[in-house]
Amino acid sequence: MEMALPPLLLPGLPAWLTGWMELRIDVDLQPAKPLAEELEGFYERLHSPGDRLWGLPAVALPQPGFAMRYREADGEWYVYVEDLQRRRLAGYTVFNRLVELDRRADRHLRA
Repeated sequence: MEMALPPLLLPGLPAWLTGWMELRIDVDLQPAKPLAEELEGFYERLHSPGDRLWGLPAVALPQPGFAMRYREADGEWYVYVEDLQRRRLAGYTVFNRLVELDRRADRHLRA
């Protein structure tokens, strides 16, 4: 599924950034396991010493009771949103590299 976002109307942005932008969303209609189970597994890994996800930096979010954890691997960014009060993950996303880009644009753009 692809959606187009309207042009940004912010002063001072380069012209190439103020035009129409596209957002591609990939959805797995039949996931291998339920989302709640997947989030629970990530939450356990975030709090298991010795796991690759343990000890990720946490950033407080404007909404009380939530924190964001993040990591970078192979040029892709993984972001986890943690519900601190309920002690579980609220969600996560991955910002993938766009293979169509040249090296200069790769530093600034993700899918």
